[in-house]
Formats: sequence, structure tokens, C-alpha cells
Amino acid sequence: MKRKALLAMLLMGALATGSEGAKPYGANAALNPVRFQPPPSHEPLRLITEGRAAFAIAIDQASESTINQRRRRSIHRGAEVLRKAFGKCFGVEVPIVDAGEAGLAERYGYLILVGKSVLTDALEMRPLELPAEGFEVRSFAGGVAIAGHDGSIIPDAYHPMDSGLYRLNGTLNGVHDFIERFLGVRFYYPGDGTIWPEASELTLQPVHYQDWPTFQRRYSWAVQHSLTEKNWIPELGPFQPTDFEERWRLGQSTRMTSSHSPKPESWAKVHPDKIETIFYRAPNDHLYYNTKQHTGNYFDVTNLEVAKLLVDDLVKFYESGGTYTAPWDGWYPPNSEYVIFGQCDTFLATLDNAVVRELELIPASRRDSRDGALSDIYSRFHIALAEELKARLPDKRLAIMPYQNYALPPLKEEYSRFPDNVDLCVCIGDFPRSIRNPEAVARWRERLKQWYEVLGNRPVEQLWLYNAPNDTFGRAVIARMVAEIPGQMGEYLGRGGMYFDLHGGFDWEHYYNYYAMYRAMWNPEFNVDAALNEQWELMYGAAAPHLEAFDALLVERWESVRALGGKAEEAYPLTVLDELEKLLSQAQEAVVPESVEARRLALFSKPWPKAFERARGLVLHSKPHYLVKRIPEAILPAIDGKAEESFWQEAPLLALRDPFGGMEPPAFPTRARLAWSADSLYAIFEMTGAPKADEEKGLFTNDNVEIFLSPGMDGNDYFQIAVDATGQFWQGQQTLKPVATPVNADMRIAGFEQAISIGDDGWTLELRIPFAGLEVESPEVYSSWQVNIIRNKHSQPPEYTAFSLTLGVNKNVEYFGTIKFLGRGD
Repeated sequence: MKRKALLAMLLMGALATGSEGAKPYGANAALNPVRFQPPPSHEPLRLITEGRAAFAIAIDQASESTINQRRRRSIHRGAEVLRKAFGKCFGVEVPIVDAGEAGLAERYGYLILVGKSVLTDALEMRPLELPAEGFEVRSFAGGVAIAGHDGSIIPDAYHPMDSGLYRLNGTLNGVHDFIERFLGVRFYYPGDGTIWPEASELTLQPVHYQDWPTFQRRYSWAVQHSLTEKNWIPELGPFQPTDFEERWRLGQSTRMTSSHSPKPESWAKVHPDKIETIFYRAPNDHLYYNTKQHTGNYFDVTNLEVAKLLVDDLVKFYESGGTYTAPWDGWYPPNSEYVIFGQCDTFLATLDNAVVRELELIPASRRDSRDGALSDIYSRFHIALAEELKARLPDKRLAIMPYQNYALPPLKEEYSRFPDNVDLCVCIGDFPRSIRNPEAVARWRERLKQWYEVLGNRPVEQLWLYNAPNDTFGRAVIARMVAEIPGQMGEYLGRGGMYFDLHGGFDWEHYYNYYAMYRAMWNPEFNVDAALNEQWELMYGAAAPHLEAFDALLVERWESVRALGGKAEEAYPLTVLDELEKLLSQAQEAVVPESVEARRLALFSKPWPKAFERARGLVLHSKPHYLVKRIPEAILPAIDGKAEESFWQEAPLLALRDPFGGMEPPAFPTRARLAWSADSLYAIFEMTGAPKADEEKGLFTNDNVEIFLSPGMDGNDYFQIAVDATGQFWQGQQTLKPVATPVNADMRIAGFEQAISIGDDGWTLELRIPFAGLEVESPEVYSSWQVNIIRNKHSQPPEYTAFSLTLGVNKNVEYFGTIKFLGRGD
């Protein structure tokens, strides 16, 4: 079907009244389903004839006069959006007039009423009685009214303590629905990704419908950040300020949010005498308080005084009218309704002190649980915090986020019922990646059911969902599947929202996937397939069949292999990669060079050459193997970071490469070597490129090297060592078999040595790792270990290289390479 014919069909589908019993204007399944009402009785409205407009846009000009934030001016902005759409599609200049003026109908003919006004009141419309962000579209003999639930005209709807993300823009949502439904506009991405159908006639049949979002939280900071000049990509065309995320109807009509809060560094500054109270001290005497970065801090949730101290600060916050913000310093502060508490983003395998032992806060069945080892510790703390909050701030609610190894509900009876002022956002690491996996769905439904019971038979309000990091195939597929979650989770999931953590920022090249997802967050009944089928034709013309087949193959392989736990190389073997490349090539051949379809296809195609290269590298790769030479005992090296000993120059190089399978050599190569003696493993890394080495920053924000050692070949466990260019280091251990346990971040390698030297255009790291410090025997000659080594270059331009092809999951032992310990003289 040609593009013009398709556009004509879209408009015909929008304008056709339909037979008796049919829903008017509902013929196009690619649009959001809305709640149609019986249409009013009047003649068709000839709004535009032969390119001439016979109407004006009427608003209450005095409304929203107290609203300072532009993005909350729903009515005024709705009118401007509508005027722009008529200008783009019909080439007409439509005036915006005050609804209170006399004689408007005589002067302009028809009126399109935008937002609540005396004229919508006369029609007996009650938009403020609609649910938050909802809207109503109703035609009448004199025109059309679009009016919604707008916080901008509700006294006290917005509070100074509320985040600017909190917005009730019903009318603006209604305007966007109107121009899509009746003008055929489509918003896929800025610039070439926006369809403005050209026409010279517009006649509307009688229509009446309402709509409002199913989920209240549909916001993404990453989408908004991608629209700034700093993050704009060339494929979108010249930079132009845009509120594009609202065209996708992203929004947040709930004050509930969740994150890691308060900010540990800031809270410590407020209470320098309470650092030992606030932060956890491990049995090895390490205090989890890190002033250099967010990770490395850990609140002592075994100490209920921490809850009281936090409520003390919350009382100060509210008594100050929101001016006392020092404990948060802009980091997810409280708002007029909700208090947010979330542990620092640091993973600890366990918490151990007298309180934990005396109260048996880690049940025996949970000691090795990756999801629930700390659940009872946290539940005890959350209950204490909620009760303290209820006693001192009874009108506030507590938002918490079960996370990491306290994601499971508690086991102990005394901690298994939360106060009624608590709401949850549950992190689901498997979704939407495994939505098509029945076992994963059943497991998470049961988990939400358990939380439902902990909440006193109240649903989990929000979900925190995750994208597929470092996986182009997953990022192109999984977001659209979010539509299925509400049906799968049933009554155990409320309507507070679904937050999709994009992991690594927003990538417009997968716009179609995210477009479908955010539409489904507005209404899970959104027909994802119909919407995607429509956009292939609208956006790509003759290339559409090839891209539709390309996408279908991606989805089928994900559903049938990846979602069920299959490996990437099993889902996308060479035969599938060949077919995908062929389809993309056919699409490129089908478009006219330099055409708008060609420009759109350039954005769509952007990630795939690298993705195909890496996927082939993964399929064809063999595990790397390195021979570790034995150092004569008489010449054991001094650990000085200089690599001056002759045996270092004789040791073979250990190659680091793209850990995703890419074939290009590193732009900043590393000369890495290993050697061993009877009691230690030695390593030296000579790295090109001036490092980022800021002593005020944390280890993982500076240039660093990570070493993963799994003694033997059975993969029972691994040790991790990370050292940055300033000399900061981190050590940890995880047992994987027979039962996987959380990472032990408290372990320390006795006798560990390191030395660093930094030159003008590179740096050198030298290490000694005693076998006894790992609590393992010295390797036998010709035995092997599984190993991975990573160089993280964070200085500009950044680069990430590794010994093993682990697809960005550095600890993936299954993909580790091997090292073999040679004997004397080898």
C-alpha cells in the first residue's frame, strides 16, 4: 500500500461514523482505545473546506495565571499544540481567542474549546471530576470541546514541596489524542519521526468519548535528557527544543516515587556525631561510609535509632515548609504526601551484629538467599520507620523499594504485616525480559501475592522494571511486552505506575519499541501489534515489509529462546544473523537515497552493524587461554609498578578485547601479563591513555582494572579484585555452587600488594595476589583456573575491554577464559 493511500485510509477510519452499534472513530486499532459515549445529535462539522479554516480555538485566557511552571500549563499549551498541528497538516493559521468574548460563533463559525471554560460549563462538561490526567472530547452543534482534569485550575493541586515531574495535564493529553485520531498525526520521534499528514478538508462526525491513564507513573528521566542539546543525536536532525516526551503521554500523577534516599553523604554532614549510628560497621570493623561516591555506603538498618533520626529530620523538613533539605541535597527529598526511604545502592551479602544474632533476623532458610537474606532485617526496620512516621507525621505515607537481597517478603511472623501508611515499589529484575516465560511469570505473581498479604491485602503500587543492558537485540524487543504485566499480576498490582529503567540511557533507534511500551502504560489494552504494523508502512514505505519481517524474527527468537533462559548465541545463530542482515539490506535497497524514508532507516539501522559483528563474534569465539610462566624463586619481583624485571618482558601478552564479541582491536591497548610463584599470582598491566584518577571520586568512576579468579575448573566460586588509578581497591568473593550466595564484600586478601605508576599517556598497575590470602592451595603445575580480566577506561574517550567474552557481565564465570600454570623452565 502506498503511503498516501494509507494516510487516506487513516483519515477515513477516523472520520467514518460506522454502522449502528459500532463505535464511531474507533476503526483504527493502532490508536489508544478510548471510552466512547453515545454521540450527540447534530450535523457534521465542516471545520476546514478547500484549505480554509472555519473555526477558532477558544480557551479561558485567565486560567492558569498562578502556574509558573510551563509544563503544568495544560490548557494554554494544549491550545498551542492544537494550533501547530492544524498549521502543519492543513497550512491554516487558527486564532486562539478568549472563551469569554461575546460573538465568537458569529465571527469564526465553529469553535474548538480547549480546557474548562464558561463554554464547556454551558455544555455541562465536568472535566475536573474525571480521574487525574483524564480528558473528554465532545462535539456539539457549534464545534468540539476538549477538556481535561488539569491541576493548573484546581486550588492547591500543586504544592511547593512537590517535584516538577508531578503534573495533571488532562487537557494536553486530550489534545494529543484529538490530533492523532482526527488529523492522522503520529509522534514516533522528533523530526523525521513525526508524521504530519497534509490535507485540505476536515469534516467531523458527531463524537463523544473520555479517556484517562491506567498507570499514574509513566515518566522516564532518560527520555527527557535525550531531548537536551547536549544529548541530541544527529539522526534527529538539527537540535530543536521539544516537549516530545509528552506526545508519548509520559507523566506522573502520583507523588509516590522510589529510590535510594536520603543521600548518605549529605545526611552524614548533617549529623557528623551520628556517623557510627547511621552507617553499618561490619564484624571486620569496616564502616560502610564512603564520602567519594554513592556506592560504598550502607545504612545500619539493624539499628532502629536510624529510623528515629530520619523522622527527626523529616519533622524539621515539614516544619520548615520544605526549606530544610540538607539530608537530601536534591536527592529524592520528601514531598507533600510521601517520604521516600531506600538503602544505598551497595550490595552486602549479609549483616552481622549482636542484634541480628539475638533476634535471629536471618532465618536459616534464607542465609544463602540472593533475594531474601536480609528481608526480615529490613521489614523490622521499615515497620519501625512507618510507625514512627505515623506517630509524628500521621498525614504522610512511606514509599519503600524492596531491592537486592531483601526483595522477598519477610518470613518471621512479627515482621509480616506492614502498617497501612506504607506503599511498595517492587523491583522485578526478570521483567520485561522474561515476560514470555511461564515459570518467571508464576514466580513473580506469587511474590507479589505475598507482598499483597504483607500490605494487609493491598496491592503493590508500582513496579521497577529493567531493560536489557548491553543487548541490542533485547533493547529492540522487550519494552513492548510491558503491556502484558498487568494481566499477569492481576489484583496484586495496583495502578501507581511502572518505571522502566533504561540502563544506559535512551536510544532513539529503538523508538518503535518504547513508543509501544509507553502507550501500553497509559492503557494495557493498547494494540501493540496494530500500532507497530501501522508505523512500518507510515515511516518506511516500500521498505516496510522487510522491516516488519526483521522485527518479527527478532521477537520470535527472543520469545522462543532468550525469554526461556537460552543463550544469546542460541537465539541468534549464524543462520538467523544472516537472515536479519539480508532483510535489513533489502530494506535499504527499497528506499530512495536521500529521501525521508532513507533518513529514517539510517536511524533504525544505526545499532545493527555493530550488533551483528558482536553476535557473530560470540557464535564463533572460543574461550581464550593463557599460559602463566613460573618465576624463578631467586628473582621474585618488587611490587613497584615499573615492570623493569626482565621476566616481565619475556612473559606472553594476555589480550584484552571487546567483551561483546566485536572484531575491532582496542583503540587503547593494554599490555597485560601474568606470572606465578609457589605462593602468589603476579600481574602487571601497562595501559595506554591518560587515566581518570581523581582521589575525590570513587573507584568505579576512575580508570580501573578488575580481576576475576575462579580457582580450578569447576566454577564453584570466584574472587574479584578491583584497583583504580589512585590506588583504591575493592575485594569480594561469591560462592556459586552448590547454591549461589550473595557476594561477600567483607573478605580481604591477606598479603595482597599493589603498586601504580602514572605517566604522561598511560599508567601501570602491578599486583601480587597470595594464594593463601584466597584461602586456596598453591596450584599444581599444569593445572588451570578460570579467569576474567577487565580494563575500564573512564577517561575520554572511554573504552571497555576484557579477557573473556562475557557480554558485559564481568562475573559470568561460564564465559571466563582459562589460565594454565606452567612449570619451571617452560
